Amino acid sequence: MSLENIQLTITLSDPQLEEEQLQTDTENMLSEIQGFDGVQKAEGKI
Repeated sequence: MSLENIQLTITLSDPQLEEEQLQTDTENMLSEIQGFDGVQKAEGKI
């Protein structure tokens, strides 16, 4: 099995949510992604 680097961009957007809730959701998602096996680097940008 060969290993490859993959870059993934996820954009959260919901006009019904306040910026603070989007921030919280983004931080939660980032935390989960960082916990996956094989993830070398995960960054969040708000």
